[in-house]
Amino acid sequence: MLVSQNGTSLNLYNMKMDNSKKLIILHLGPDPEFQSQVFVDDREIQIPTTDNTFSACQWVSANGLPDAIICEQKLPGGDGIAFHDFWIEQFDPNHMIPFLLLDEKQTPELVEKTQQKKIDAVYFKPVSVETLVGQILLLKKDKTLINSLIEGKTIPTSCYKTPVIKRTADIITAFMLLLIVSPFLLIFAIAIRLESRGRIYYVSKRVGSGYNLFDFYQLRTMYALSGRRLKEISHLNHDTKETTELNHENVDTDPRISKVGRVLRILHLDELPQLFNVLKGDLSIVGNRPLKIHDAELLTPEDLTHRMSGPAGVIGLWKLKSQRRLKRMSREERRALDNKYYKIAQRKFSVWSDLWIIARTIPVMLRRGNR
Repeated sequence: MLVSQNGTSLNLYNMKMDNSKKLIILHLGPDPEFQSQVFVDDREIQIPTTDNTFSACQWVSANGLPDAIICEQKLPGGDGIAFHDFWIEQFDPNHMIPFLLLDEKQTPELVEKTQQKKIDAVYFKPVSVETLVGQILLLKKDKTLINSLIEGKTIPTSCYKTPVIKRTADIITAFMLLLIVSPFLLIFAIAIRLESRGRIYYVSKRVGSGYNLFDFYQLRTMYALSGRRLKEISHLNHDTKETTELNHENVDTDPRISKVGRVLRILHLDELPQLFNVLKGDLSIVGNRPLKIHDAELLTPEDLTHRMSGPAGVIGLWKLKSQRRLKRMSREERRALDNKYYKIAQRKFSVWSDLWIIARTIPVMLRRGNR
């Protein structure tokens, strides 16, 4: 591992590498000094920047693996060393992608940790982009040589794949339920439209397995232009950054919710359109909570690993536990249940556990709706 206080610029022409190829370096951190595109010795370097673990995973999901990583030690919800562990486990188990760590000040503890974790290099600011790129090219040259010894092997990425039995059960269940509830959906749609103008359905972005964003469907339960009342009810929401979506616990006190919407929320009928998400493959019938983007960004690398290694679902342990208690769950409790279901989803016969969760959840939801 290389440790450098500020480094000196390296002559990239002395390296026998293909300089015609564009180099993509993923930068993780809040440093505004990094530009989206630079040129080093006439070689184009693209440096897309993300500011947290979840955003980095989204970038990889959309664009593929980068040529290298430059990660700052100070990150929201964690640090660069923790992200390195996450990166190696999820995307680069063979250590083939150069990983550089950046920090403000050199300390013996940090140097010792980076050596233990086998991080390729650690630099301390101020340091030039040219120096970092030069080090990356040297590392790539060494790693390319190592890779030639294990030619034919590919770098696997950890991504949940729904078992065939579970997916088949999801499709059949969702299709049958939609056939049964379709007349009621039509009645609800007419009632929503008669009470207030606007769309019948509500679409928000959620995060599913494999860091994928998808459109999350619900029946609209709020009046049109309800955002004007946010200040009036912002104290009711547990998530201060996202006051546009309140939870079912607030139906009696939220003035934005319509009369029809109040009934739909109490009985959880506003969630019926999520069956279309199941048919599309965004959700399973049973799984983890489909996360809001803000909640995903707050996850630590370890929690994110577990959370994205299982399916998102319409119901799950989180639904069962939350319906059995009067007090709202904390974020930590919900994360613990997500991680618990992650372990269930890894089992060979997880379908039986799903049936148990369904059998326990439906009666609890019906009793809660009758309160």
